[in-house]
Amino acid sequence: MTLRREREVIDTLKGTGQVRRKGEVIAEASYSLSIEKGATIAKSFKGDRQTRLAHKSVSGEVTVLSGNIVPGGVKTPCGPFTLVIEDGREVDFYIDEYTVDSESCRQKCRISGAGGRL
Repeated sequence: MTLRREREVIDTLKGTGQVRRKGEVIAEASYSLSIEKGATIAKSFKGDRQTRLAHKSVSGEVTVLSGNIVPGGVKTPCGPFTLVIEDGREVDFYIDEYTVDSESCRQKCRISGAGGRL
């Protein structure tokens, strides 16, 4: 069996929204996201069977405008979180990396997650 992967950016989103954890709003944030459509294609060696598994993924940056996603002193933020974007769609995500901007003291998070609800 051979595997092949395909990826394509299908949308980019920018705006402001709410960050939720366990259904509770914990922050207002701006976001800049890329939505990718991906597929894994498995093909038999004989070429007589092919299976295609499709999925969407999201990656990008979230900057906290008010509230707090990562409490002080936490090295590994616990997730998952949900970002409700301006049009009401939701993105479930985990924080890959975060920093605190020295000038504005705002948390900036690099995120990745599933785009199943987009």
